[in-house]
Amino acid sequence: MKLLRAIVLILPFFWVPSSRAFEAGILGGVNSFGPDLKAGPASPGFTFTAVPRTASGFGAFVKFPLVSVFDLELDFIRADKKIVQTASSSSFSNVTTIEMSSWMVPLLLRVNVVPGGFLSLAAGGYYEWASGREYKVNGVSTDYAGSGFNHRDIGVLGSLRLRFPVFFGAHAILDGRYLMGLQEQATDTTQFTMKSRHLQAFFGVSFGS
Repeated sequence: MKLLRAIVLILPFFWVPSSRAFEAGILGGVNSFGPDLKAGPASPGFTFTAVPRTASGFGAFVKFPLVSVFDLELDFIRADKKIVQTASSSSFSNVTTIEMSSWMVPLLLRVNVVPGGFLSLAAGGYYEWASGREYKVNGVSTDYAGSGFNHRDIGVLGSLRLRFPVFFGAHAILDGRYLMGLQEQATDTTQFTMKSRHLQAFFGVSFGS
C-alpha cells in the first residue's frame, strides 16, 4: 500500500502535455499461481510443495501518457488460481487440489522502450482480494472464515508488453507478467507460511494512439 501511495504522490511531477493519447484495452489469457510454501515451527519434518495448474485470467486497462516515454496504467484483472498442494513427511503424504478466484488492481509506470509503444516495460504495485467468500478444496466449497488463508494481498509486479498496430487506432497486445505478493497468506504461520507468486500471459486489443 505504501508503494501505491508513493506512485500516486509523484505522478503530478511527471505529467506534461503529450502527443500520445489516452488508451484503453481488454486482456484475456492465463494465470499460473505458484505460491512460495514453507513448513512452520509446528510442522517439524514436513515438506510443503505447491504445483501450479494453469487457470484463466481476463480484465481491462486504461493508460495515460506522462512525460516523454512514460505512461501511467491502471488495470482491473480477474485471476483464477489452481494448485496441487502436497504436505509430506517420512511417514505421511496428503495431496490437496485448491481452486481460488480473485480480483486485482495493478497500478503501473510503463516505459516505452521502442517508439510507438511496440515494446514496453512496466513496474508497479497491486492490490488483490478474493472473489466471493468461498474457495474450493478437492472440489468442495470452503468458506474463507477459519480456513487458514487470508483473502487479501498486496504486492509488486513487472510487465513486458508487445504492441502491434492493426487498423484505425486499434492495436494487438501480448503481455507477460510476474507478480510477487508481499503479505503473508497463512493465518496460522506455525503450521506453514505462504507468499503468492503469479505468472500471467495475456493477449488483448487496445484502442488509442
